[in-house]
Amino acid sequence: GSEYRDRERTRDDNYSRSVNFKKEETVFKPKKDDGTIRLNKFLSNAGIASRREADRLIELGLVTVNGKAVTELGHKVDPSKDIVKYD
Repeated sequence: GSEYRDRERTRDDNYSRSVNFKKEETVFKPKKDDGTIRLNKFLSNAGIASRREADRLIELGLVTVNGKAVTELGHKVDPSKDIVKYD
């Protein structure tokens, strides 16, 4: 222990440490298409507002999905099943 602390560190010491770390491979996995889209995109596609404006409408509680007010950003809807209303 103390021998290592007292010894002056060299460039080789740092290199030998970094060699032990392996970089994880990133594998692209496509998400399953379940037919749902984000609520803000749905409102944007419907021409009600831009996505950012739709986010504000959602946060203010002015959008309902199946009769329930949604205030959570990132909420997903199924356009073929869900009833979306903007007040």
